[in-house]
Amino acid sequence: MLDQRPKAVSVSGDNKPLSCFNFRPDLVFPVRNYTSDCVIDNHIPSSDPVLFYEIDLGDASEFRGKLRIRGVDIDGYKILRTEAPAVPNAIAALLLHLRDRTGKIPHVYFGWSEGNPIMYLARYILFGEGDTAPVTREILRQAEPDPELRPNVHVGG
Repeated sequence: MLDQRPKAVSVSGDNKPLSCFNFRPDLVFPVRNYTSDCVIDNHIPSSDPVLFYEIDLGDASEFRGKLRIRGVDIDGYKILRTEAPAVPNAIAALLLHLRDRTGKIPHVYFGWSEGNPIMYLARYILFGEGDTAPVTREILRQAEPDPELRPNVHVGG
């Protein structure tokens, strides 16, 4: 799933949680300020590892079995990039892969979207679109039945 090259995605072997955030290069620069905002807004200790992911929406008619994810380093910050037809599925796959690779249960952080979450779930089931946070959590719940091993989804803001 991940390139073998990206030293940018290596995470230390300590027991600190791995915190993951969406990265939008068109909206957030410099990375240092965005990282600080994410850490402060979500009460994450500054010493904990933070990883960013960037998922571009691909062709919805293309259903591939594997994501091609590459790691990049921008100003010393770790960012994983990929393209996928469904963002929640890509986030869930990435989190499960990170868990398996690092031995840590990753935490992913989202902001609230306006609207009814049940309607977003229905839109996802019917049309393949919806609010990313609850849909990602549901995909993770189905993929990993053990809550102790399941990546954590946080929504706030």
